[in-house]
Amino acid sequence: MQTETIQCDVLVIGGGLAGTRAAMAARKAGASVCVVLKGKLGTSGNSYLAGGRIAAVMRTADRNDSTEIHYNDTMAAGNHINNAAMVRAMVEQAPAAILEMDELGVAFVKEGAGIAQYQAPAHTFRRAVPTSGGGSIQMMGVMADATRASGAQVAEGITLLDLLKRDGAVVGAVGYSAERDALVAFESKAVLLASGGAGRLYPLTSNHPEITGDGYAMAYRAGARLADMEFVQFTPTTFAHPPAMRGGTAGGSLLGQEGAKLLNSLGERFMTKYDPERMERTTRAIAARAMYREIVEGRSSEHGGVYLDVTAVDHGILENLSGAQIRKLRSYGIDMFTQPIELAPAVHFCMGGVLVDLQGNTGIPGLFAAGEATSGIHGANRLNSNGLTEALVFGGIVGREAAAYAMGQPQSAMNSQGLERARQQMEGIKKPGSAVEPMVESLRSLILAGAGLERCAADTEKALSGLARLRTEAEGAGAESPADVPRILELRNMLEVAEILFKAALLRTESRGAHYRSDFPKQNDAEWLANIVVSKGTEGPDLRVVPIQ
Repeated sequence: MQTETIQCDVLVIGGGLAGTRAAMAARKAGASVCVVLKGKLGTSGNSYLAGGRIAAVMRTADRNDSTEIHYNDTMAAGNHINNAAMVRAMVEQAPAAILEMDELGVAFVKEGAGIAQYQAPAHTFRRAVPTSGGGSIQMMGVMADATRASGAQVAEGITLLDLLKRDGAVVGAVGYSAERDALVAFESKAVLLASGGAGRLYPLTSNHPEITGDGYAMAYRAGARLADMEFVQFTPTTFAHPPAMRGGTAGGSLLGQEGAKLLNSLGERFMTKYDPERMERTTRAIAARAMYREIVEGRSSEHGGVYLDVTAVDHGILENLSGAQIRKLRSYGIDMFTQPIELAPAVHFCMGGVLVDLQGNTGIPGLFAAGEATSGIHGANRLNSNGLTEALVFGGIVGREAAAYAMGQPQSAMNSQGLERARQQMEGIKKPGSAVEPMVESLRSLILAGAGLERCAADTEKALSGLARLRTEAEGAGAESPADVPRILELRNMLEVAEILFKAALLRTESRGAHYRSDFPKQNDAEWLANIVVSKGTEGPDLRVVPIQ
């Protein structure tokens, strides 16, 4: 098989907000950079599909707000197992980072001479900064253009097989281009993972099709530790109808607006039962579980969700928050201004990921990570609008750190042993075999049964047994064409992440944030004010409980 080679100082894996921000920061620090991604820069990854709201204290909404209050809100939402130092760095650096984006050309909604801010659920004050028109499409277009203009090389349409190591350090990665039917070897001095989460493990998700846990699995196989993998956030603002928009987000900040009401099929405002103080402005974890209970107990909307009525919300606010979604709904005969819309909980975000320090170091020389690929910021549950904030702030921090490391390393020859393993793996894949897509669907069914919105030991253990059988079956998957190869590589990563998720969910015998155990429904701070840290052992995942310091 043909092998192409690309050299750079810093290899950035992923082209979302964290990846593009990191690439530009590394270029500004003087490093040569290559961004590798599965899709096209500007439309790849979850940032492109996000609601376009970044949480920060900009002093334009409420003079009583402060970064300390933003810090407290974030820690409370994460049930206090967040990395406190990372949270503090995020809230303190977010305002300046947003102003940099504004100068770069990202169009934010303006209010007078400043940037407008709106209320988001579970925030004490108005601090959600929305991009104009609703959604992140314009923002990611600006970031893609700026990344290319910085001089960063961009390698599109490549699915990575694995990271490459030499003498204990990560020195690049090897990937596959289906378009050229070729291996692509990346020689680098540092690798920065910004590959997002693993939302596509689930059958209903707001995530981009590319988000299959690749970064988690590659880092794990390379010896990095993962943490908090049991915490998977279900958003309460995913469309249940119309079918063409099912799985897309309506905009998380909608529930924070004055006049927004969640209703069941009986017309009851059901949040009075689940969080009577905050109502719809509760955390995502509580709102999603409340919706789930209404649905499974027979009070669902016409198309299997619940109703969100925002007809009493100011129309200008709705347009600024969800303009793109409003226009798309109208094309299907639905008007948010005059009638309720139907929502259902769907997987949205992974709080867990690669364990890193404040500078994005993974503990493996040469390997860094930022954004949803990491753990630490969000603890047990992500606060609304903090996802893009994390990507923006830590993309910059970690990009600079990776560049500084790389600039002090010599360029050396590629690890031929790692390349040879990749070639052998490709030979095993590019052969007649079973179709991969039915296996992916089977995996998603197992994931939903064993690690869904509500979990219990019996269901998770049953799913774990099914996973073992599926892993054996997956060994017989074959690629009839180059286009099948990326899917097989993704399935391998998905199976690895699923095992870690199931075992972490079984180990945490309490309910906290997004992790709800019906057999252990209470939060247990006496035993579980702790993170579960996972490393690769000789017999599979090794799990360790690490108390919060």
